[in-house]
Amino acid sequence: MNTDTGFEWTGAAGDPIKIDHLALSSLELLHEHIEPLSDVFIADLHLSVDTPKLNQAFESLLDQLIQTQPQHLYIMGDWFNAWLGHDIEMPWFDSIAASVRTLSKKTHIYVLPGNRDFAINQKFLSPLGAELMSDPMLLRELNQNTILSHGDRYCTGDVGYQRMKKVLTNPWVLGLLRASPKRFRLKLSEWLRGQSKARTRIKAQSIMDVEQSAIERQFKLDQENRPSVLIHGHTHRPGLHQCGSNARIVLGDWYVDRQQVHTQIAIKTGSHFTLLKLEL
Repeated sequence: MNTDTGFEWTGAAGDPIKIDHLALSSLELLHEHIEPLSDVFIADLHLSVDTPKLNQAFESLLDQLIQTQPQHLYIMGDWFNAWLGHDIEMPWFDSIAASVRTLSKKTHIYVLPGNRDFAINQKFLSPLGAELMSDPMLLRELNQNTILSHGDRYCTGDVGYQRMKKVLTNPWVLGLLRASPKRFRLKLSEWLRGQSKARTRIKAQSIMDVEQSAIERQFKLDQENRPSVLIHGHTHRPGLHQCGSNARIVLGDWYVDRQQVHTQIAIKTGSHFTLLKLEL
């Protein structure tokens, strides 16, 4: 079942869970939804030197989070449109990095690799005060466990992509990639972006979405931990989905429309989840 407004139900651990889907008229109102014990989830920013509006919007969000001081921030894949190595200079990222470091003094920041920044590593994140997490990861809390993932692993209908991902994320291949010359990594990044655009043009939208069977399999694998909610991004199809005692929250990508940056982020406080539509 899909919903545009939200729902309440009894989770796998037997506790009541609530999910809302709301629109926020101003970023300054974000403090109304964040408490000191809140967790914030974002994905698919696709930041680069060519995305100045997205970069500025992310800095604006960081400024608000510095003020509200949530307990955790989870950046769940594709933080960057491409990540080529910590030795690649990114002067456009300097002010963002300063804000991330400031936020990390009060908020724990966790990063999951995405399909665009799959090679991101702890050596890059440590100076930012952030920690690299594996995908999927289980967010363990009293009576409420949540699965976090970038989401591309559940698009099992796209067999070609899954094969390519298996090769590129092999630890041996990743080691070779990180040790390769900068020029090679730059060319590889351009090729991968071209392949991604080509797949998007020619493949059916249904193939590029998650498969329900893959979602059900993930919950079954983690059933001893009794998770009730899975949060992911990647598909650029934000929304809420419920199936039995489980729910799925899909985060939004960051994009510019009519000079305004739009996205959808999630906030968790206890057993209350909110998917927020933002204009930044």
